[in-house]
Amino acid sequence: MNSSLEGILPSETVIFQPHFWDFLESQTQPQFLVGQSSFLLMREEFKNFLDQCAKENFSGSWEKANEASFKEQFDWSQKKFAADELQKTVPIISQKSSNLFNEKNLSAALHKLISEKNFGWSYGFWQNQQGYVGHTPEKIGLWHLSEQKLLTTALAGTLAKSPTAAIEIMNDVKNREEHEIVVEDIVNKMSHIPFLSSLQQSETQAVELKHLVHLKTEFAVKVENLIQAIEVIKVLHPTAALGLFPAKKNQYASLRELQSALKRKNFAAPFAIFSHEFLFCVAAIRNFHFKATQVEIFSGCGVTAKSNYENELTELSNKRESVKKMMGFAN
Repeated sequence: MNSSLEGILPSETVIFQPHFWDFLESQTQPQFLVGQSSFLLMREEFKNFLDQCAKENFSGSWEKANEASFKEQFDWSQKKFAADELQKTVPIISQKSSNLFNEKNLSAALHKLISEKNFGWSYGFWQNQQGYVGHTPEKIGLWHLSEQKLLTTALAGTLAKSPTAAIEIMNDVKNREEHEIVVEDIVNKMSHIPFLSSLQQSETQAVELKHLVHLKTEFAVKVENLIQAIEVIKVLHPTAALGLFPAKKNQYASLRELQSALKRKNFAAPFAIFSHEFLFCVAAIRNFHFKATQVEIFSGCGVTAKSNYENELTELSNKRESVKKMMGFAN
């Protein structure tokens, strides 16, 4: 593990996996994991490998999510909105299962995850019987040296999947407002990066996942090299989709204090793999963290002045349930 890019050779492939608060504040913890070897497998090849592994579906009992912590974050958010100090926040909540989790459970979860082709990107890291696995719909940055273009996404606004959800979310006032705040945040941050030019922005569309529907706007900008691409990631993240708007250090300090008991690890932090020729970075959401004696699922939601507390709780639950279903933890 390295805390900086110093000493990393151009030929090496690197995983970037900071914890959320360390990335945002100090960036002092080891973040860069340099690979000794790398292997490229097609989906079917990985699935065939997992077919040969011993598997057992995880069927743990789940504790009640810690709603008291979310209520405290929600109330804090509404006070900040009323005082005109913030326009959007992203409170989080977690749910735990204290049942044992083993290698067979991990193999089963991976097999279930890659057996279905859903919008988004699967990712994970584990060693010494602990780690995390997820499937995220949110791309922070995709860059290739050959194209010298970085792609990023505003993904905000959520409804449960239904036959009419894609139409409903495009006309939902709260979700559209939440999404426009994220778009504004990305445009503002991009405009203050001196080496960027010619920002391209797509129309906002509804994107349908297996269990949820989101609003999505794509962006593209010219980026010449890897160092610039990483700098863009550092400036962008967390966007208002995953953090506060406007982004203020004193408000983040208050939010961290409210979330101190949650120990969010890398939830909603960047997760990236890169070399000198490419970078692919996603938001580490829709995941589960595990160790031998526990599984934990975090979920977050965008809150504005128009948010309804019970509706947000439902959204948080829907997101956790989508993870359980993707991983085979629930039907």
